[in-house]
Amino acid sequence: MSGHGRTRNGARRNACTRLLGVLALCQFTCSLAAPPDLTGVWMPETKRTQPFPRNPPYTDAVRASIAESRQTYDEHLDDLGRSCLPYGMPQQVLGTAAYPLEIIQRRDRITMVHELHMAIRRVFLDGRSIPADARPTRLGYSVGRWEGNTLVVETAALAPQQLGTQRRSPAMRIVERYTLLEGPQEPTGKSLRLTIRIEDPETYTQPITLDKYYTWGSPRFEMGEYFCTEDLWNQLATGNKSRIPWR
Repeated sequence: MSGHGRTRNGARRNACTRLLGVLALCQFTCSLAAPPDLTGVWMPETKRTQPFPRNPPYTDAVRASIAESRQTYDEHLDDLGRSCLPYGMPQQVLGTAAYPLEIIQRRDRITMVHELHMAIRRVFLDGRSIPADARPTRLGYSVGRWEGNTLVVETAALAPQQLGTQRRSPAMRIVERYTLLEGPQEPTGKSLRLTIRIEDPETYTQPITLDKYYTWGSPRFEMGEYFCTEDLWNQLATGNKSRIPWR
């Protein structure tokens, strides 16, 4: 092979090497691209939101238990909200009442503040798993990760609940997928689609999957204060309409 031929082949190899390097750098840069910023106050949107099934796929045992509890159910005394107690997950995110959600986003953690009952959820993004010995709570233990532009949140370690139709066993696991939607087709320019999947083999015969939507509340939109007292709900239960001293 002539010297000119060797020179041309060497130039081609160098060009290919540089191209591969550029492609690798692009791939690495894309993998480090910042996820969308979900920070802000979001209002529930009812138009596109799917309601929880009116006839959930309860197991036979749970269905029988619910039927039995309805015989003695008191709408004032046996409702968690009327006792100023938070519903917990998944009811905390399934409600369609006009209570906003504030998201505070950091690199290693997302904090979700629900105006309803002032419930606070922390979603850890530092790569940890849900601890096997996590203490069960109403809101559970949540970890998350980014899949492209979608925030995926997994929640477990939920405290059991057996009140009326609001059922939750220790086996419940919840997966939420939050995707930012932007464009003129969105009511306020930005919306948040939540796809939630609820699995609880001790309560349901099959998983339940729903879509819920939030609309962005603008930078000046602020959360309000949620204030609840058992005395207020006690008025409903007793029929006592006298003025509460602290009001």
